[in-house]
Amino acid sequence: MAGPGLRRGEQWNSGPTTIRRPQWREGTAVDTCESPVDPSSERPARRRPTRAQTRQKVLDAALEVFGEQGIQGGSLDAVAEAGRLSKGAIYSNFTSKTELVVTLVQENVLNRVGLGLEAVSHARDPRDALTLLSEAMTRALKDDQVRHRLVAELYCLAHRDPQLAEALKASRIRARARGAESLRQGAEFLGITLPMPAEHLIVVLIALHNGLAMEWGIDHDAVPDHLFASVVVPTILR
Repeated sequence: MAGPGLRRGEQWNSGPTTIRRPQWREGTAVDTCESPVDPSSERPARRRPTRAQTRQKVLDAALEVFGEQGIQGGSLDAVAEAGRLSKGAIYSNFTSKTELVVTLVQENVLNRVGLGLEAVSHARDPRDALTLLSEAMTRALKDDQVRHRLVAELYCLAHRDPQLAEALKASRIRARARGAESLRQGAEFLGITLPMPAEHLIVVLIALHNGLAMEWGIDHDAVPDHLFASVVVPTILR
């Protein structure tokens, strides 16, 4: 039955939502009623970031803050502000500023290992693989100067803070173990014999990379692009 003052097939406007009354055809009623729509229900559901995404956001903000202000000058409050994060988001991933900074430095080592493996996977032969590896590491030492400065600062701070020294030592042990395993896998893939135990070679490579990064940061001309390869290739393929 049509509402007061309306004919069959007309619309009843009641505010912003339109409700159509049934339209009648010969002998048949066709229901075209539309349910009222709540505008808020049409908004896309807000997706909460995953734990891994939040962790990476904390690390990115920490790199920005500590890179600009230094480890001692930067604070977790500043990290939270830079990343638009709550302090709870930081502490749910890192128990302290020390753990955050040490993790930031450790992941730099692991990222370099990943770059190396990616480079080796596209090589034609062992010499080409080591050349590509060296080129990737040279790009990394230039592109990641902020982390290298943090390594240097952390090294100095650790000598005056026993707790930090132990945390840094444990972190480096883990990173070197991962790197050594990657060297063994790379050597097997290329069919070569490493010139020394992988545990020793990874220390040499990390030290060489960090040292060249520091020198390049002070004087770009002192570290030509081929320098890393000129040491690594003949050392491993001797």
